[in-house]
Amino acid sequence: MFGLSYVINSSSAPSPSLPPPPPPSQQQQQQEEEEGSTELLSPPPPQHDDQDQYDDEEQDARQHMTSDSITEFKNNYANMIESRKWKVNCSQRFVENILFEYGLKLKKESCVHSFILGIDNDDIRGLFKDDELKEIQTKCAKDDPLLADDIKKLLEELDQNDANAVYDILKDSTRRYKDHDHKSIFYAVVSLFFMFESNPNPLKSRQLEDGALYDGCMGSKHIHESELKLPKSLKDMMTKLCDECNWNPTVMRLLEVVGYCRISAFRNHMRTVCEFLVMDAPSGYECKLARSDNYEVPTDIMEFPKLRLLLAM
Repeated sequence: MFGLSYVINSSSAPSPSLPPPPPPSQQQQQQEEEEGSTELLSPPPPQHDDQDQYDDEEQDARQHMTSDSITEFKNNYANMIESRKWKVNCSQRFVENILFEYGLKLKKESCVHSFILGIDNDDIRGLFKDDELKEIQTKCAKDDPLLADDIKKLLEELDQNDANAVYDILKDSTRRYKDHDHKSIFYAVVSLFFMFESNPNPLKSRQLEDGALYDGCMGSKHIHESELKLPKSLKDMMTKLCDECNWNPTVMRLLEVVGYCRISAFRNHMRTVCEFLVMDAPSGYECKLARSDNYEVPTDIMEFPKLRLLLAM
């Protein structure tokens, strides 16, 4: 399951071809030469069958690349302008060239075929040298927003498994309606406590995600949701935002889209795992994708301290 907006919750249908950006002004042309491409190429059409197959833990979620998909991948690469590609300064190599050669070797669908650079993927990292990786990771990097002191204090107070103590905090209406951040935290905690006290507890029920299996970071469900479907939805969002800013490279380098993937587990015991993905467009035709660790959602008051990390995200 995805989160954050209706775009994130969209199906994995092929993304429409992008309209060409408007003719750049002289100033924009100069910016393009300095910053890289102002155009993100659309991914090749994925060949997805019925989504129910991904609930089968033995089914590999990645689809074999068809001749049409490979042709589309090659055409998108051929349409790239050399001067607009992402050149790594320390080696003078182009990121697009490296990933294109790697993508041609893959027999199954990957984010590489959608021009998405997953910097946390070990196979992708193996394509670059250490100094190249450092430059790629820091290119147009954005600092995480800092938590306000009063929010930090609230999260520290909630970091316990004493239900009565948490209820006392929830009764404080002056803090509850202080601002949007406080309202969001109080709402999340109240909603979670409501589920804790329900009979049956929905967080321990198979109905949470219709029996979908989480079978590890390389399991079929996780591969489809987190490795393919969500990144391509984020790419669609990034493309729309670039279109909204008229493909201005200065604005594009400041853009960042965030999504989360929630998968439920029923194999050994019930648990819900959340992972956050962040995408930006630092240079060239590639979108850079970073992902967080997996965070487990508490299922009862004894696990409640686990919520602190999720709320801090």
